[in-house]
Amino acid sequence: MNNILNLKNKTVLVTGASDGVGESVCKLISNLGARVIMVARREEKLRDIYKMLDGDGHACYSFDLSNIDEIELLVKKIVSENGKLDGIVHCAGVAVARPLRQMKYQVIHELMLVNFYSYFELVRVFSKKCNNNGSGSIVVMSSVSARSGDKAQSAYAASKAAIEGSVNVLAKELADKNIRINAITAGMIKTRMFENFLNRYDENSIEQLYNKQYLGVIDKENIAYAVAYLLSDASKFITGTGLVIDGGYLT
Repeated sequence: MNNILNLKNKTVLVTGASDGVGESVCKLISNLGARVIMVARREEKLRDIYKMLDGDGHACYSFDLSNIDEIELLVKKIVSENGKLDGIVHCAGVAVARPLRQMKYQVIHELMLVNFYSYFELVRVFSKKCNNNGSGSIVVMSSVSARSGDKAQSAYAASKAAIEGSVNVLAKELADKNIRINAITAGMIKTRMFENFLNRYDENSIEQLYNKQYLGVIDKENIAYAVAYLLSDASKFITGTGLVIDGGYLT
């Protein structure tokens, strides 16, 4: 039986590729035949992961996605050096937990630059004919916080809610270009970001979080499986959705 998640001959750009979910996505989709274009700030870590990828033709680019005005030039360079893209996976993101009294405009702005503005700009640039192969799939990481955030997560929750709201509308606009777009609404995932997040909570609060997600904290590889599915032709009729992978958090 053929592998329905075959990504052979597909070129996919992955942001946040140096750690967490992004790293797992890069490793998995390379194993499934994709040419992976890795983007993240930490060049040394990118090079380390590059060596672990299966197959040939991969590339990595050190870039700070908060430089929104330079994203189009980055994509232009990537396409000129690697050919047109078949997909984008936006895993890059920052998590800020601060109470309202500390949530100044600058904090919100810096969070939105990476979590939302960079994603939106990547979608805009990818949708241009000169940058895609006449079709494609975009996958962006969202969070259960978009639908049920906790105290001190107002800005983070807003950034993820903005993603999910835009995905629903952009799916209609991108359909004419044969481009699908979906979000993954994820619960707590075993990543370095999650570990840092837990450091802000006391033991009682952490226990309450774990009780909400009663199937346990999600392995990042399980998120990568879902990303691969949404990139593949097996999901060709899925667009405009937020695929919930939350260990029961939202039930």
